[in-house]
Amino acid sequence: MDRAMKSAKTTPIPVGAITQAIRYEIKGRPYVKKSNMKLVMRGRKLVRIPTPNYTRWAISAREQITEKHMRLAEPIDYPINLQCLFFMNTAGVVDLSALYEGIQDELVKCGVLKDDNYKIVASHDGSGVFVDRDDPRMEIIITRKGGQHETPEL
Repeated sequence: MDRAMKSAKTTPIPVGAITQAIRYEIKGRPYVKKSNMKLVMRGRKLVRIPTPNYTRWAISAREQITEKHMRLAEPIDYPINLQCLFFMNTAGVVDLSALYEGIQDELVKCGVLKDDNYKIVASHDGSGVFVDRDDPRMEIIITRKGGQHETPEL
């Protein structure tokens, strides 16, 4: 291993890692996790739990990821671009960053990503929200991110 790799601040990309895009399609209307929480009492504590709509979506997403798509030998633990195209069934306003939270959590639970921190999910380039009233869905494209993470000079 050369000196540059020994001093790298992120995990080196392993041999045989993503050489092309990994694609997932999740049918059904994507739900936002943080605005789909309800408060319940657990003992003396107030606890946030997901609503039934979000829970149904999360279960469906996990099933679609694990049953209909290829399984990775090891979870991704190196920098990637996670492009998410959200096709909603209405033209209502939705928070794009809140949509990322739910799908990233499910990709971690399914073993696609080791974690959803910034060292692994380095960017969401090309992501967006669109309207498709007849076929609400989410299309996910994972590509390897080139180069090391560097703090931009201000």
